[in-house]
Amino acid sequence: MPRLGRKWPLHVVLLDLWGTILYPVISLEDYYKYRAEAIRKVLGEEGYVFSLDEVLKALKLARKVADAIRRENVLELTFRGEAVLLLRELGLDYDDSSLVERVATAYLEPYLKFLAPPPDLKSFLLKLGERGVKIGVVSNAGSYNALICVLRKSGLARFFDVIVSSDRIGYRKPSPVIFLTALSLLGARPVNAVFVGDEDIDIQGALSTGLWTAVYEGFHSYQGTEPHIRVKSYTELWEKLSSIFQL
Repeated sequence: MPRLGRKWPLHVVLLDLWGTILYPVISLEDYYKYRAEAIRKVLGEEGYVFSLDEVLKALKLARKVADAIRRENVLELTFRGEAVLLLRELGLDYDDSSLVERVATAYLEPYLKFLAPPPDLKSFLLKLGERGVKIGVVSNAGSYNALICVLRKSGLARFFDVIVSSDRIGYRKPSPVIFLTALSLLGARPVNAVFVGDEDIDIQGALSTGLWTAVYEGFHSYQGTEPHIRVKSYTELWEKLSSIFQL
């Protein structure tokens, strides 16, 4: 990693999705209640009657188990996998592929409805593109197709040269595999690339791959491995990148 006093060519900027370029416009509690209600509605249509609290409790327990699995093996568990865990928590038939698919689709409703970017993100991405910097998304995602949909819906998809999703790669952050996949697709070296994220696994993984790192705290505060850069806006990030790299 070069010294901060030396300006270095910047060829690539990679960004996390959730908490970095998109975040719910409602509270997280309301976000998960909306998801639980969407799932409860699907189950009701299948003849299974549960209260919102029952589904919400099962949803949170399923997510806890799913995250433990992800953490231990650094492999992705898709939304369908979470749906299986949820149905198991509720004592329902998790071998019913049709029901699993319907519940997994319900999982995505708040994801597609309530996520929005910060106001200065598009200007930041436009400036990078104008200077020939390649831009990519590197996301721990339960559904690549949903990721593409939400990027299109938010008007961001056009800015990205590559979109790498853990459910397609198999490995998730902090595994170097997902970062190296994005860099390979863009023909770039880690020393000429910056990764922007909002969680410790983002920064740990990017550092272990040799990338420059930036934490975006515009949506929430960060506690974890120290990055090279901390910012609360993309305007601030542009200024800091301009002071370090040749732009």
